[in-house]
Amino acid sequence: MAKLYTKLTPRKPLLLWCMGVFFLSLIIAYSSPDLLFNRFKSVDPVWIGYSFFFLLSGFFIGAVNSFIIVSINEKVTFFQYLWVYWISWAVGLFFPGQIADIGVISILLKKQGVIWTNSLGKIVLDKVISLGVTIVLAFLAVVVLLYDTGMAGEIIASLAFVVVFAFTFAYLLDFNRLKSKYKIIASITSVFSISLDTVKEHPKKVLVNLLLTVIKIALFSLSFWCTFKSLGADLDFWHLVLLMSMGSLVAYLPLSINGVGTVEITGVFLFSQIGVASDLTLSAYLISRLIVIASAWCPTFFMFTKFVLFSKIKV
Repeated sequence: MAKLYTKLTPRKPLLLWCMGVFFLSLIIAYSSPDLLFNRFKSVDPVWIGYSFFFLLSGFFIGAVNSFIIVSINEKVTFFQYLWVYWISWAVGLFFPGQIADIGVISILLKKQGVIWTNSLGKIVLDKVISLGVTIVLAFLAVVVLLYDTGMAGEIIASLAFVVVFAFTFAYLLDFNRLKSKYKIIASITSVFSISLDTVKEHPKKVLVNLLLTVIKIALFSLSFWCTFKSLGADLDFWHLVLLMSMGSLVAYLPLSINGVGTVEITGVFLFSQIGVASDLTLSAYLISRLIVIASAWCPTFFMFTKFVLFSKIKV
């Protein structure tokens, strides 16, 4: 096991990229590249514009939502935090699972004088609330699919297989890290203690965070609905919210970089249960992913460029 760990760990990012490309290639081949190309040619740019608008609106609500929790007892302005949150969003798109942005926020806030365990504890709380709402929606999706199609059993079994496979894969890669993790138990305990203290001492802000999380997910769902509209499809919004939430849970699993390939495969499978063609679903997911990357990285790239130019002028 130690030899396996030694061989795989240095190549883990590359391996996860390869896994994502492999999964994505499989679903593209299954959905037919010709059909996908025809879908892309028929895209309505007006609805793509709406998709950008709702995505950025959801991101802004998410930034406000996170700031409400993170700024408790901290001297950080919203505009300072907005850039930190934006950079973490962009960087998180190129790491496995959904936790890279947590580390980026903590590191950047530390440079502004915020103790990393304090920021990390509050960010974790914000993430847990978002994950909790998503899990509730995913559970509702199973109930709806059971009622509409009677195939919830197959869906649960398939997702359970993905979860077991993901954690087995992660275990093989990170087995020896368990030894080093014992050294940071105190830090982890401190982080979760801060999360619990925040809930106890600021319950109203936590409730506001919960409400804004629902609004954020609704806006992200609207963005995805507009992407389907750009392809000429008019899906039931309620079904889309539930299936999108259920599919997004796969992105939390460390199977590939930011769920590349795995999210698309899961989405194609889930939407097929309500009669949506695989090439249509995959086209919507690919366009949506491109919209997210452009929204996250265009401002981030501009900010880095401005910072570099300013540094050179200052010197």
